[in-house]
Amino acid sequence: MNIQYQGLFVMIKSALTGQKLPLPEGFVPEEADELIRSQSLVPLIYRGAFNCGVSPKSAQMQKYQMQYFQHLIQSDKQMRAVERICGAFDENNIDYMPLKGCNMKNLYPRPEMRSMGDADILIRDEQYGKIRPIMRQLGYEEVKESPYDYCWNTPELYAELHKRLFAPSQADLYRWFGDGWSKAHQAQGSRYEMSREDEYVYVFTHMAKHFRFTGIGVRHLVDLYVYRRAYPDLNEAIIEEAMTGLRLLDFYRNIRRTLDAWFEGGPSDTVTELITQRVFTSGSFGTMANKLYAEELLKDNKKDEVKGSKFKTLLAALFPPLDLMQLSYNVLYKWPILYPFFWPVRWVEVLLRRRGNISKKMRIIRDMSDDKVQAHRKAMNLMGLDFDYGEEE
Repeated sequence: MNIQYQGLFVMIKSALTGQKLPLPEGFVPEEADELIRSQSLVPLIYRGAFNCGVSPKSAQMQKYQMQYFQHLIQSDKQMRAVERICGAFDENNIDYMPLKGCNMKNLYPRPEMRSMGDADILIRDEQYGKIRPIMRQLGYEEVKESPYDYCWNTPELYAELHKRLFAPSQADLYRWFGDGWSKAHQAQGSRYEMSREDEYVYVFTHMAKHFRFTGIGVRHLVDLYVYRRAYPDLNEAIIEEAMTGLRLLDFYRNIRRTLDAWFEGGPSDTVTELITQRVFTSGSFGTMANKLYAEELLKDNKKDEVKGSKFKTLLAALFPPLDLMQLSYNVLYKWPILYPFFWPVRWVEVLLRRRGNISKKMRIIRDMSDDKVQAHRKAMNLMGLDFDYGEEE
């Protein structure tokens, strides 16, 4: 395993366990700076590096210290904002269930060690008429609606109020979880929660969803490690039964072995190395190349060769389908007849704001070939994933 990866895993484990662990011989923290930043690991690495004996007076640690305190302030604001939303829902008898980062932050030794881009909360869609004025009273601005959530924003917090745990287009995951309420039980007041096993399966499947499309960052796997440390008595039989039903059992076992190799001294093999490499080359939230290759596989390459598929991909970029346009222009939910008139609006916005992304996308598409797409499929299958499941929202 790459010496830089090894060093990062030691520092992460040290941050999470409080153990003073020796860094691998030959590991130089400064040489891993780009990886640390691309993976958004500064809060974890700062705490871990200090435990591992890295001098707090080094230029790198001085910079990380400033960023750590910025994360601490941001994290505190986010968690207070989540508490205000939950408190308002309790006062108004609105059923809700905090998800993902809202819960995971409290399982880390310190909440700021776990960054959170947005707060995810499951609601009952039929109660949204009561929720909208509450969010406005709390100072939130309604941003957009998607097939599975309503998005609200303030300077302190971006909140996603989920109608369901997964979009219906995520056929395999949606079939298992439904809207999510069948997995929930009342905790206190209007607050609901899942069993520990169901919550762990949800955290894992959410990771798997992103892994097979755009890719994931290190933090997604660290969440799994942290969850199992917090709840060591998880019923493995229940979890494996769920993974079997979700067709994720092989991938689940491969991820478990990868985490053992990262943090517990377990052996590495071809599959764990492949997973590790994909995670580290996907940045914090995946890559455009991963997404485009996944989209090609979803078109079933046996019937739709990449050469012909490229033209369709270009057409889709110029003339996105209605459901994707609605994500950017909410007025189309109410007035879908206006759909064609918003294509020129999108073209202008892309040219003004995202010209670089379009150029990058075109370069990736030009470089595609049947062999490369099939190599991508082979690698995903080796890790335990396939593409017979629908599309990502």
